[in-house]
Amino acid sequence: MSDKTHTQEAFDMGKAAYLMGRPCVPALDAEFMKQLTGSVGTNIELFQAWMKGWIAEIMKEPTT
Repeated sequence: MSDKTHTQEAFDMGKAAYLMGRPCVPALDAEFMKQLTGSVGTNIELFQAWMKGWIAEIMKEPTT
């Protein structure tokens, strides 16, 4: 990941995914998945940050 904190970049990638019309499934975001390192279960906070970014964007949409 870049100079940003890993969680901030994951959050931004989730926001971008929403804006591109992708579903709220971080595992389907190939660019996000390429950035992950470590063994299974070590990137949970990044998956959560990605989903929080996606949700933050959808919450901006008017509901009426």
